[in-house]
Amino acid sequence: MFREVKKTPSFPTLEQEVIDFWKAHHIFQKSVEKDAPQGNFVFYEGPPTANGKPGVHHVISRAYKDLFLRYKTMQGYRVDRKGGWDTHGLPVELEVEKRLGFTKKEELTGRDLSKLDLHRPYVDEITFLRNSKYFKRLPYTVDVWFESGAMPYAQWHYPFENQDRFAQNFPADYICEAIDQTRGWFYSLHALATLLTNTGDAHQPRSHGALVAIAQDSPAFKNVIVLGHIVDERGEKMSKSKGNTVDPWSVLDAQGADALRWYLYSTSPPETTKRFSQSVVDDTLHDFFMTLWNTYSFFVLYAKLDQPDLKQDIPIMERPEIDRWLVSKVHELIQDVTERLDAYDPTSASRTIRDFVVNDLSNWYVRRSRRRFWKSDNDSDKLSAYKTLYDTLVVIAKLMAPMAPFVSEHIYQNLVLNVFPDEPESVHLAHWVKFDTTLIDTVLLRDMETLIRIVELGRAARATAGVKIRQPLSEILVRVSNEAEMTGLKRLEEQLKEELNVKQVTYLDITADFVDYTIKPNLPLLGKRLGKQLPTLKQKLATIDNRAIVHNIRNWKETVINLDGELCHLEPEAFLIEVKSPSGYAAIEEHGYLAALNTQLTLELIQEGLVRDTIRFLQEARKKAGLGLSDRIHLGLKTSGILLEALEVHLKTVKSEVLAEEICFEEIEDAFYSECMKINEIEMICWITR
Repeated sequence: MFREVKKTPSFPTLEQEVIDFWKAHHIFQKSVEKDAPQGNFVFYEGPPTANGKPGVHHVISRAYKDLFLRYKTMQGYRVDRKGGWDTHGLPVELEVEKRLGFTKKEELTGRDLSKLDLHRPYVDEITFLRNSKYFKRLPYTVDVWFESGAMPYAQWHYPFENQDRFAQNFPADYICEAIDQTRGWFYSLHALATLLTNTGDAHQPRSHGALVAIAQDSPAFKNVIVLGHIVDERGEKMSKSKGNTVDPWSVLDAQGADALRWYLYSTSPPETTKRFSQSVVDDTLHDFFMTLWNTYSFFVLYAKLDQPDLKQDIPIMERPEIDRWLVSKVHELIQDVTERLDAYDPTSASRTIRDFVVNDLSNWYVRRSRRRFWKSDNDSDKLSAYKTLYDTLVVIAKLMAPMAPFVSEHIYQNLVLNVFPDEPESVHLAHWVKFDTTLIDTVLLRDMETLIRIVELGRAARATAGVKIRQPLSEILVRVSNEAEMTGLKRLEEQLKEELNVKQVTYLDITADFVDYTIKPNLPLLGKRLGKQLPTLKQKLATIDNRAIVHNIRNWKETVINLDGELCHLEPEAFLIEVKSPSGYAAIEEHGYLAALNTQLTLELIQEGLVRDTIRFLQEARKKAGLGLSDRIHLGLKTSGILLEALEVHLKTVKSEVLAEEICFEEIEDAFYSECMKINEIEMICWITR
């Protein structure tokens, strides 16, 4: 069904394979020629790049240009790619040389020009005859930026020809260049367009411009992304003399183009100065791309084993709650990304996709649903899990295609065309995905968000107390911000118990205080603002009722404090809250939400924790022994004391979790694998045989 997915891919190799596919199947040409129900999307390319190797600043420019051309193509627009038209720079020089029939200027002048100063008056010494014509420097030229500003008209040789094509391509929908073009190309484009499309003034002796029949009082372009500069990782301007420049090929050959592009989009808005180094691209690769890849690899691994019927339609409302939640999140994601790309905001769009993949898909949905893929029964619940995860991965491939064209193509090729061979042959020929607001269950999203928030607080409380998640606890006390959230959390209580490994959930009243508070001023925020009044504020906070301030913070209200006869209005962010838990509890509070874990352990809880640790070690032993995911085993164990007692009590659970047909508490002589391990400092030996 699907091609096998490597656990540790080489993204540069993958990208080369995709490029080879694009070339062999003429994907780029097809994307330009495909049906365009939305009409034309007009893009003006900027002044041409000089000769020599491209730098990182060239890469960032191309990345932002390419993104929106791909995006608009997927939305159904025709996007002509037309190279930069200009009357200065290398392309013009090459064209002149071509027409005059030479490759070196020395061939024309008959003298060495290697030390020529191109400024006046020295350049005036250069003259030559060619084709019976006398060539010398023109004494008067139009400013080169004026010529660049004329490119919307000159590229079509307007008004002498192509009148209709020019009318269809003016003004531009989008341009993108660096901030140093503000006074150059951006200005000259608008200056000429303002002059040529001006409707004139009947009350003043000013006639209308030459283009009013095509556009009236029009700018030269509708949307622009202005790019900031690239600096090194210390914030210093890149310079060859400093030795701090970065060859983009060193990044492309190591982490790949997609990781570099994603870093440029997501690290900060395009107009800001970007610190750049190979290490920050590597962070992006591991944070986002490897998380996505692991999720994709997980799906393919189990789908190849189970061969689910992914063409079978399962109505959304008939799927389990966690699947309906993911479907809601996916359509919310499509809506968010579409709106942000329509607003030319690639930073927010890329960050939204990243947060969904890392937090919602990998850390929550896949982790919560793993057992649904592991179980042996091929029932409707398992098929729903496969179908929901499959659809989600396909949507992600399409959403990230304009920003990460290579990885998205690979995922699309493997997942889509192997199931639906009649779909477009490339993700870049596919239609942009549409969201359906009727599939966004806002109540379910709110309830799950509350659950996730409490789970995160509970994990933080465990970390504070030094109690690992595999150790069961007897109780968690929770407080949320309103009754609706409490009702939703109660409905999802079993998931809360599983996530935090607790036996019981107790719900506190939304106004109840369970912990003691110490309130301190937020010095970075208040230091300069209050100045000499800061010591007075500290004294006030030591004497007034802290719970009143906490109540204001929970409800996002400001607190008014009298400082030396002056009323000081302080926002919730002006305070830092330190929480002191009651004895025997570990509590964390944030924005009015509270999770307090009872950390007192009974013998039964300790035994359960030991069993969970044992299962984890035995699962690792299975991997080391080279066992397959579904291989059944016979297991021998040798240990003593409380660990032996715990295993005897929970023997059925251990057998189920490690796929053991039989467990005996003695050595297995014909075992093909054995290992000695320590469970909470208690020694245990295991023997494995089939």
